[in-house]
Amino acid sequence: MFLAHESQRPKPGSFIQTYLAEDPVPVRQRDGSVKAFLNQCRHRGMRICRTDADTSKTFTCTYHGWAYDLAGALINVPLEETAHRNEIDKSQWGALKVPRIANYRGFHFGIWSQETPEFEDYLGDMAFSFNAVVDRFDGGLELAPGTTKWVIDCNWEFAAEQFASDMYHAPVSHAAAMMALTDDPNVSGSNTQPGVQGRQFGENGHGSGGFFQPESVIKAP
Repeated sequence: MFLAHESQRPKPGSFIQTYLAEDPVPVRQRDGSVKAFLNQCRHRGMRICRTDADTSKTFTCTYHGWAYDLAGALINVPLEETAHRNEIDKSQWGALKVPRIANYRGFHFGIWSQETPEFEDYLGDMAFSFNAVVDRFDGGLELAPGTTKWVIDCNWEFAAEQFASDMYHAPVSHAAAMMALTDDPNVSGSNTQPGVQGRQFGENGHGSGGFFQPESVIKAP
């Protein structure tokens, strides 16, 4: 699953809190590498990071004060001697790390499983569509700051199909917008006509899409 783009962590110690099934926190380490771990204290399960994005040297649980470094290693336990009798092996109680993170053209992807294929093998022929978008500019890409989040109360397959490009809904849901962009009042249905590119499917369940009009049809800005 996509975690973050490299432009979102501009310097060592900067982090983005995002989701990989639960709450890992991708962090750019001091050496420039990227690590991610479950945003959950190993003591009582509270979040150890409550900020969407920032720069930090440590993360501290606000419940009992257990502190973790940028890599998720446990580095401090309050009252360790009196409350825990010095019996805590900190090396065994770090935050649960995301075991595999791939960097593909500046986009970081993570997975909990050790058994799935390597990222580029999993991407398969969908790499062509991915590369066609991200390689368009010589200077690369930079994600605009700020985040919009929402919760969809539905089966995950509904959202997954939409993100894989449900072009079928566009002529109905976005009819007014499509008509406003063209001089042709019938253009709202054109992406369903034979020969017009729309939805592309790839192996391993990937999908993308976009419909294209002749340049003469689109209004000048």
